[in-house]
Amino acid sequence: MSAYVKKIQFKLHESYGNPLRVVTKPPYEITETGWGEFEIIIKIFFIDPNERPVTLYHLLKLFQSDTNAMLGKKTVVSEFYDEMIFQDPTAMMQQLLTTSRQLTLGAYKHETESPSCLQGFF
Repeated sequence: MSAYVKKIQFKLHESYGNPLRVVTKPPYEITETGWGEFEIIIKIFFIDPNERPVTLYHLLKLFQSDTNAMLGKKTVVSEFYDEMIFQDPTAMMQQLLTTSRQLTLGAYKHETESPSCLQGFF
């Protein structure tokens, strides 16, 4: 993503200090502690200034459901698949999106966190 993403802006619940966070390099995540459920507004800005930013809404759940609590599970896993489709991207963006070279920083390991930890993976 770093080949075409300039920055990602996260808007957290107002109860967090500095609820508007900007991340400019991978892994594009923020870490906070808390409890509850609220919607995070995520805005993705692209390197190509002619591509408009994309806004996503993610419902964050920081507590266990009754089913998980009854099963004795201690982690909260709430994952959603989202997909961005670029229709008529600019020539620059098309090149960035279709490059065939590997753009990873290393192996990615998906981890689950405790209920009090806020993780955004993008």
